[in-house]
Order: sequence, then structure tokens, then C-alpha cells
Amino acid sequence: MAGWTAAIAGALLAAGVGEQGASAQRNIDLEQLHPAQDSQGFLGIEATATPGHLRYSLGLWTSYSRNPLRVKLADGERRDVVKHRLGLTALGELGLGDRGAVGVEVPMALVQRGSTEPLADHGPSLQTVAFGDIRLSGQYQFYGAPLGRGRRNDGPGLGGRVILSLPSGDEAQFMGEGQVVTELQGLADFHVFGAGIGVLLGARVRPHARHIAGQRFGSQFLYGFAGQVPMPVWRDFFAIVEIRGATGFNGKHASPVEGDLGVALERGGFTFRLLAGGALSKGVGAPRYRVGLGLVWTPPVRDADGDGIPDSKDECPHLAEDFDGFQDADGCPDPDNDNDLVPDVDDRCPNVPAPEGDDADGDGCPDH
Repeated sequence: MAGWTAAIAGALLAAGVGEQGASAQRNIDLEQLHPAQDSQGFLGIEATATPGHLRYSLGLWTSYSRNPLRVKLADGERRDVVKHRLGLTALGELGLGDRGAVGVEVPMALVQRGSTEPLADHGPSLQTVAFGDIRLSGQYQFYGAPLGRGRRNDGPGLGGRVILSLPSGDEAQFMGEGQVVTELQGLADFHVFGAGIGVLLGARVRPHARHIAGQRFGSQFLYGFAGQVPMPVWRDFFAIVEIRGATGFNGKHASPVEGDLGVALERGGFTFRLLAGGALSKGVGAPRYRVGLGLVWTPPVRDADGDGIPDSKDECPHLAEDFDGFQDADGCPDPDNDNDLVPDVDDRCPNVPAPEGDDADGDGCPDH
């Protein structure tokens, strides 16, 4: 993570030099929750493991947020600019090799309610439907065991993620930035027996700063922490807690922090997620409270004998490989590697045949 921290600091410094003020008061993406793209992630924090070569995930996420944008008027009165928002996000991810992946996120607002009058920008009122900035991502796992049998492996992991947010969203509806925004994320996690923790450190780089209600939003430092524990109620049922935040180190209103509690249930390639949470700060974009529901589908790995080798590549799909270092890739067990009629479990030299008449003690090793 040290290298990522240095890269993040450099990106923030470089972006800070090039930022320029903007007169618009709406061209900012308020959304602070970007759902995990596959079944391995937490809520809004990705796991370091990727799906596996050419394995894919498809998902839909809907969430309702209350008061993601409130402003304080000169007389001290607080007004709800965006009081209600119901959003829908489509997700897709494709694994490239054992450790890489690319993804896409397409957000939209289905319903928005509030009053833009406090902005005094003479802009349009909130619309019922508005599209957001499309996010393209690339991820790589630098350290840790690649995903096996479609399930997360125990142990530590380190990864990195780059995200490009394209200016496709409706700026007047607080759904777009009107510029390409880059995010760099460093990821770390550790899993054992279904329990896990995850950490995100990163940077959001805005070429030009945005202003809303007198508050400046430039490049930001990103951070997040997540924890997961299996619940004994059902198999593959997990409880999740997560905190995510962003700050430009220029005041609490430009530093949204959100905390969420959630559950996840995995069944037959489907992962269902449910969360509830809300703001832990007064930052713009952190809703007073939020509820969300998500569904991710990943085609399950067909592996009848459970040896980790897909049936499509397994020469013995109903007999598990014994993984003894001898011809392990074919998926077939080898009870007698050297074919000397001494089973490997009793053979002191399992890969060296003992010729007939040259193994008086029957240990599987040649006597001469």
C-alpha cells in the first residue's frame, strides 16, 4: 500500500495545481455509494480478488437516500435542495486473466424531489429521471491467491483500481461533473473462514474544481473500511459493516462520510445485498439516511467433484484430483504415480518406480 499512498499524494498535489474555479452550482455528482461489482466485494468497497479469466458478473442496485444535499441560507435556515432521491445502477464486470478485471457502472436517478430555489442560479427544477456519469474501471490483484472455484480464498490480498468517470450525466440534476474525473484506489483485504476485513485508500482527481452553495469541491482523498462476518442463520449469509469517506481537507461540508450496515446472501450464482445507513458527517452528498437493495449474478463454476478444476477442463469430472504434484492439471487422481503397484500412501518414493525384484521391503523405493 505504500506505493499507492505515494501515487495518491502525487495525484492530489498535481490536481491541486491545475484546478480552476467554476461558476456553475450544480455540476457535481452527489452520489457517494458505488456498489461492489461482484459477489466478492463488501458493500461499496471492492475485494482484491477478481472473477477469473473471462468470468463475468452482472448486477442491479437500487437505493433511496434522504437529504443528500441541504444548504444553509444567510439567515441560518436550512433548505433541502435534493430531499429525496431514488436511484438505479447497472453494473458489469469481466475478468481478464487470473488477476485482472474491467468493469462498468451506469447510474441514473428514477425520482428526485426538492427545491433548487436556494441556489438562485435560475436553473431548471429537479427532473423525475436523470442519467449519471458512466464509470469505467480496471482492477488488478497484486498479491494474494487468485479466486478459486468462484469463491474467495483465505488470506491477505492487495490490489489496485483505476476508475474513469465520463461526462455523460445530467449536470443540472446533480448527476454529472461535466468533465472526466479519475479515481485511483488502493485495496487491501484479509479473509478467513468467511470473515473478512477490507481497506480502501485512494484519490479522486478533478481537473477543475466545482462549487455548490459556496462550497468548493476539488480533488479529494478517499478512504473506506469494511468488515464481514458469517451468520449461522443460513449458509453463505453474511453481516457487513462499512464506512466510506472523502475529503479535500477544506472543511466538513466538503468531507462527506457515510456508514452502512448490510447483509449479503449467496445462492446459486446470485448475491443479494441489503443495506441501511446514513451520514456520519455534514458533508455534501452524505444522505441523512439511505436504504439499498442489490442483486449480482455470476455464472457458477461447474465443478461436480469439487476439486477446483472446472468440468469443462476436468478429464475425470466425478473423481477429485489428489493434488500431489504429479499431473495435477488433468483433474484425475493418481493413486500410484510411478505405476510400481505400491500405492502412493505407502510409497516412500511415489515418483520413482521400484522394479520388480528390487524392493524387498515393499516401501516403493529401489533397493539398489
